[in-house]
Amino acid sequence: MPPFFTTYHEIAMSRNAAPYTLMFLSGFAGLGYEIVWTRVLSASLGHEIIAVLAVVGAFFGGLALGSWTLDRPLSVAKKPGHWYAGMEIAIGLWALSLSFGFTWANRLAIDLMGIDPGPGRHWAVVFLFSFILLLPATFAMGGTLPAMERLLSRLQGGGRTVGGLYAANTFGAVIGTLATTFWISPALGFQSTQMILSGVNFICAGGILLDGMLTPNSPQKALFTGPDQPELLRIHISLFATGLFGIGYEVLVVRALSQILENTVYSFAALLSVYLFGTAFGGAIYQAWSPKLGFRTVTGYLVQGSSLACLAGLGMLLLVERTYAGVLEWFGQGMAGAVGGELCAAAAVLLPPTIFMGMTFSHLAQSACGKKGGLGRALSLNTVGAAVAPFLFGMVLLPTIGLKTALILVALGYLLLIPIPGPRTPWMTSLVPAGLCGVLFFSPLPIPFVTPPSGGKVVKHVEGVLAAVSVVSGARNHIHLKVNNHYQMGGTSSTYSDRRQAHIPLLLHPDPKKALFLGLGTGVTFAVAADYPSLEAVAVELVPEVIDVLPYFEPVTGKLKEHPRLDIKTADARP
Repeated sequence: MPPFFTTYHEIAMSRNAAPYTLMFLSGFAGLGYEIVWTRVLSASLGHEIIAVLAVVGAFFGGLALGSWTLDRPLSVAKKPGHWYAGMEIAIGLWALSLSFGFTWANRLAIDLMGIDPGPGRHWAVVFLFSFILLLPATFAMGGTLPAMERLLSRLQGGGRTVGGLYAANTFGAVIGTLATTFWISPALGFQSTQMILSGVNFICAGGILLDGMLTPNSPQKALFTGPDQPELLRIHISLFATGLFGIGYEVLVVRALSQILENTVYSFAALLSVYLFGTAFGGAIYQAWSPKLGFRTVTGYLVQGSSLACLAGLGMLLLVERTYAGVLEWFGQGMAGAVGGELCAAAAVLLPPTIFMGMTFSHLAQSACGKKGGLGRALSLNTVGAAVAPFLFGMVLLPTIGLKTALILVALGYLLLIPIPGPRTPWMTSLVPAGLCGVLFFSPLPIPFVTPPSGGKVVKHVEGVLAAVSVVSGARNHIHLKVNNHYQMGGTSSTYSDRRQAHIPLLLHPDPKKALFLGLGTGVTFAVAADYPSLEAVAVELVPEVIDVLPYFEPVTGKLKEHPRLDIKTADARP
């Protein structure tokens, strides 16, 4: 039997299998909650990227706060198993209460936000409301892995524990993501799903209390000692940075694949599952590998591997369209074909980088553990980096420098984490990924993916926070609007039919005074409102970049932004 499988076979057959099983179940519940809570809160906070990022940021923020705060108490706790059980019970009880209280909470959020909040009020409400509402559960979640690591480390008398526990927890998250998205929530609804997930937390608490291994007292040992003992501050900086770069890479890849895949909730679940599976597999490899090299050497090779894998993922983006089309042809155009194609496309781009990311995190987090704790703070810093990443990469860098340059920046960021050059640091090999970054930067790669009509061309392309917006030309010099390369939102060739969509309801009304247009598109339909002298109209558009490209359609719409009776707002018009 190969060494990797031998290691996990021994774990499965030993008494120490219980911690891994419980962490699997805990991860299953944790990611299930994240998916359900994000979907439920979007009913009151909106579907804009601001609201979604705020809920995810609040979730990560609670995890980080719990990990950091509980690190010291857990490191000196004589019975870390009792701590773990208490936190699982707290998570389950709060989730159970939320399953009955979300209706009230959503009404409160709507009242706090108002009908048309300003940017400051909008940000404050969506983040603080989500953070406070979810905090009792997310705070406790932040302490479950450190508590279990402390327990298992004392049971084993030291050694590597982080990689295995992290892998088990994240493998559970993969199954929780898929099960919640595809089966449990569609079949039973969000309330029943939360009840089931809270039951999983109670099972975890009961499992640790009934197992009889609650009072281990072996001392915690540091992984590296002597001249190769790492500097804790540098480990903490690297943990923050790897969380930032890892989620940043995911955000960028999701945006790139949104121009190819179906862009449904199932698409996101497929991408998230592959990402989690890769990091879990990386943690499992690190646990089984148990490298005998020093800290500097292992760290240097792992961050360089992460950099090269990210560059390879960038290259795979060029082939992913054909991969997706091939799988669809093989499986057919049904649900199985769509999900299979999205999983294969996600694996081609995400799997190699995430394996290295999982190994790197496990190595750094294990290196941070010692007699005075460390894993809680390691998790906290890594989680804070992950929480910052969607805002930095998705809302700042992507619209500013573009998709390709942002992906290259992630690869370069990993190279900056190579330990300060010394006799045990493999820094010379970093010239390879650094050189590849330069080559890719100056190469005219066809990223992003925009498919113009036959014989046409891309007139304008804008990478926005929510979507990629393109103006493309076609036959007879007509221009069209495309969003994420999938959705054609009208154009100059359909002017008459687009105008009829507004004329018919307005003419049926005896005396229209006010009108609301949900979605702006090219502005052709909205422009009809200008033909009615007593009408005031408002258009609500979710994607700001759609508004930015309106001047390209002014020959058929006129100057909409300058019309005194027409108002354009950027917001989510869905209820």
